[in-house]
Formats: sequence, C-alpha cells, structure tokens
Amino acid sequence: RDDIVVGNDFDNRDMVWLHHGADWVPVQPFVSTPHSTMSYDLADLDRDGAPELLAADMNPYDTSVQTLAQWLPVTSRMTQYHPADDPQLMENAILQRGADNRWHNLSRTVAATSTGWSWSTRFGDLDNDGYVDMYAVNGMIAQELFPFLPDHALVERNQALRYDGRRYAPAPQWDLDAIASGRGMAMTDLNADGQLDIVVNNLQAPSVVYQNALCAGAALTVSLRQAGANPQAIGAQLRLTSGDITRWGTITTTRGYLSGDLPAVHFGLGAEAPTFLTIRWPDGALSTIDTLPATGHLVIERSAP
Repeated sequence: RDDIVVGNDFDNRDMVWLHHGADWVPVQPFVSTPHSTMSYDLADLDRDGAPELLAADMNPYDTSVQTLAQWLPVTSRMTQYHPADDPQLMENAILQRGADNRWHNLSRTVAATSTGWSWSTRFGDLDNDGYVDMYAVNGMIAQELFPFLPDHALVERNQALRYDGRRYAPAPQWDLDAIASGRGMAMTDLNADGQLDIVVNNLQAPSVVYQNALCAGAALTVSLRQAGANPQAIGAQLRLTSGDITRWGTITTTRGYLSGDLPAVHFGLGAEAPTFLTIRWPDGALSTIDTLPATGHLVIERSAP
C-alpha cells in the first residue's frame, strides 16, 4: 500500500507516514532532505526494480560571483535558521533506500545537486538510451527578494541533465534551456511516437510545448485498464525486465509541482528488448506478461477474477 510523503518549503523538514494496518505511523526514513522541497518525482535510476525519490530544491547551478550575489538575500535567510548539522541541505536530494532501511542522498554522487530555483523537476528517459534523465524548470519573481533585479526577476535557464548510468551532465544541445519563469511541467508522449515530449507552464508568459526529436533507441509505454472505481489502475507498480535489467515505474497522474501526466509508464530501452512485465495492481494482485512488443504503446486490460 502507498505511504504518504510531504515536502515542506523553507523551515520544516519533509515528513513521512507509513501505512500499517489501519494506522498511519510517522517516521523519518530520510538521512537528509532538501531545505525547501519544491517538487517530487519517482524513477528507477539504477535499474534494479526499485524506485529512487527526487526532491527538488533551490540551489544555483552557476557559481559565478554575479549569480551568487543575486542569490545572497535568499541564501542568507535560509542559513540563519539552521545549525551546521541540520539534515536539511540547500540542494536537490535523490533518495535511495539502503540495506539499513533508510533513504540515503545520492545527489552529490551523481552530480545532480544544483539545478537553480527549481519548481517542477522531473525524471524521464528523454533520449531513450535506457537511462533516466532529469529536467528542471526555473526562475523566481519576487519584489521582496529581488528588489535590485529588473522586474524583480531571478532569470535562470531551465536545466536538462542527461544520465549515463553514473553521473548527470548538462545537455544544452537538447534546446530545453529556456529562460521563461517556469512553474509546472508535464512529460508525456503527446504524438505516440515513443518519445517523451514536454509541456512547460510559465509564469506571466505563454506555455511551451517541446516535441522530442532526440531519440534513437527503443521505448515501450504501458497503460493499464481495469473494471471498477479505479479504471486506469492509479497506484499500480510495473517492473519491466530486459535480460538482467529490471526497470520500475508506477501509474500516477501527479508529479512535480502542480503538474500531472497521462496515466502511463514510459520505459526507455536503448538497444535492449523487453523480456517480461510484472504488474502489481492497486489491490496487491500480481500479473505477468511474457509476450511483449519490442516498442510501441501497450494497453493491458485486467482480466476478471
């Protein structure tokens, strides 16, 4: 069953409640969390069949003197309330569950700590190479924080980061580095070509649709259908196995900051062929599909019990 994770902006730590029986039990499984959580997303970075949790924060990706001076009113406010040993860090967190049953922060290991004043920040295999990339939309407009900047706006480029299985690296060649003040974002395959497209909702500016033309590798998108009050099987968990690699995904309609997607899971595969798919339906029942297309959009109808 699903648990509850709440991300808090500024002073309060993120909070977790585990679902045990009829009760919700408060716990603190995260070794560290962002100082100001802006959005959440889930994906399987290491392809082991289990999710990692992305919690986005505000931290400048550019460390030039000019940029740090623009950020100074914000960083000084954040640091004055928290001791040096505070588990809240002013950076993104990518949390992975360890053998000790606690969630450890990998963001420094994979070079993904700093994406700017990030709002909706998402995982997704944007080039279908089999690894999960990251995209963050940025910017802030606030007179009390930036009275010295034109239009009181902190102008930053959106950040696309490509993952190679070890580290994230900026990907300006993808042309996703717009400077409009982004807030919400949807990441889904709009034209059914197997590639993730992106819609960005900007503050005080028109929304933008990015059609993906990056991909050379294959991808399989999966949607679920079932009878009853949850026809799209929201909350189902999927594990797609290709050889010795198992990728995890979940059916959800809410990700990032004030944003939603179509209820489908996109698996970028690179040159791999899918072997079988395991589905844990929202009620806990399991299904295995062992005849899969190499690519495309697969819609699975749950058979009646």
